[in-house]
Amino acid sequence: MNSRPFFAGSGLLEKNALSGSHIKVWGSRFLKISIIPNLLFLFIICFIELYESNNIKTALRNQQPGTKQYFSNILSENIRDILTLHQSLLIQTTSGDNFQIDGQLDKIEHILFARAIYSCRYDQFRLLDATGMERIRINQTDQGPVLVPKEQLQDKSNRPYFQKGMELAKNQFYISKINLNMEQGKIEVPHKLVMRIILPIYSLNGMKTYLLITNIRVNNLFDELRLIHPASDTILQVIDSNGYYLHSPAEGATFGWQIPARARFNLQKQAPDLWKKINDKPTGITRKGMTYYSWIQLDLSRELMEEFLDYCQNNKPQNVPYFRTIVGAENSSPLFLVTKTKPRIIFSNPQALASCIVLFLLLQIIMMVLVKRNYEIETLTRLNRENLEKLAFRDPLTCLNNRRGFQRYFNRETQRSKKGEDMPGLLLVDIDHFKRINDTYGHDVGDLVLQSLAKIFNQCLRITDQAARHGGEEFSILLPETDLENSVMTAERIRTACEKKLGSCSNLKETITVSIGVTRVEKNQSLDESFKVADRRLYAAKESGRNRVVATDPDT
Repeated sequence: MNSRPFFAGSGLLEKNALSGSHIKVWGSRFLKISIIPNLLFLFIICFIELYESNNIKTALRNQQPGTKQYFSNILSENIRDILTLHQSLLIQTTSGDNFQIDGQLDKIEHILFARAIYSCRYDQFRLLDATGMERIRINQTDQGPVLVPKEQLQDKSNRPYFQKGMELAKNQFYISKINLNMEQGKIEVPHKLVMRIILPIYSLNGMKTYLLITNIRVNNLFDELRLIHPASDTILQVIDSNGYYLHSPAEGATFGWQIPARARFNLQKQAPDLWKKINDKPTGITRKGMTYYSWIQLDLSRELMEEFLDYCQNNKPQNVPYFRTIVGAENSSPLFLVTKTKPRIIFSNPQALASCIVLFLLLQIIMMVLVKRNYEIETLTRLNRENLEKLAFRDPLTCLNNRRGFQRYFNRETQRSKKGEDMPGLLLVDIDHFKRINDTYGHDVGDLVLQSLAKIFNQCLRITDQAARHGGEEFSILLPETDLENSVMTAERIRTACEKKLGSCSNLKETITVSIGVTRVEKNQSLDESFKVADRRLYAAKESGRNRVVATDPDT
């Protein structure tokens, strides 16, 4: 069933809107008028270019010391915290001349667990004995620190960091390079970038009995750097001495030195000229295309050594050894903290500036065309008001044709039929006991029944068939090129569907039926004449018990 109104003028509107030689005249006039605004636009762009460029350089230059100091402070805070934790363990497990760590693992667990709660920067705390067996392990999770059960503790004797720790002499501790954490010989997922700090614990008789291993979440340290770079147009990256990304907002671009599939994400390979500038100077600002890059080199070895010496000079508790040497930090490579900034408004090269001007002019021309099109649409709208009036041919409740719309379709169909056998069939449909439905359930339910019936028409009729509501519960259906026999079949299909589904579709538990009168429009027969024939047969269907189809007059 075709229930959509016709808008025959829409094709004409499109055709006329795209035609007309006056577009060229309007465009020429527009260009003449826009010369002064375009020159003004060019001057503004040049001024903004210089002003923005100077502002960005100044801002980046001012940020560099703060970025380095902030990262150094974060790292120093962790080093001091771990050294203090180590001394606290020694103090808590040393009583007079006796070393009692073996009998105080529960106390150590409590100290380490409390530290893990205090700071989420730590990924793991582990206490390994001299054989490499884990005695205590605390993992940091999204829900907080978790103490690993004793039956799940692992043997780490074959791990390189354990072997490094066992080589440490008194008053030495080890800081590893920054790498992805591995579990059971595989890179842990989700990826965790960690730096291990290993501190040996010696008994009073000089025996190395335990290693305290702390994994620092380097990802968290890098994320905290965003606090001093909150701008949405600023990207902070951390790059190692080989050009690989340790930290980058780009998804899947980090850890290329450990994940072969990401090895292509390397600044040294992607931008060799920029990489050369970064390596030549410990700090600087440069520009590549539309983007500013500023960088500072962070020498972890020197930073850690300075912090370490400062701590050891100011923290010398009695009867507890303090550290004098860092092992491993001297082998660590420098990191580059690179800030990548894309200005909101900046056009640094002639090509970009020319493109902007062309784009500006193009937009003005498009606006002129749109204005012209809008004018033509308004003009054609006045000529096509007849198309809008077709909305008046629809019943607002069921979206079917109303009496006027059905009359229009009937006239067009009967004029198209030149032979008697091509004449359409006509059905008059009336809902049985509809007044009782309204009185019992209310008019809202009655409206729902009418809408459900329209949906059944849509399911049972062809796309060329047209249904209409004439008011109340009476409907008419015109079936083009349909004889009386096929019209009866269609009517029976509608009656059966209504008997089965009309009640349930309307959220009613009772069966709702329809009566249908059927006729075939005769040649030169008017709509009113055809209605009279179909109405007699509809009345006969009502009188003979309802819920039936009648296609003959009562007296035949």
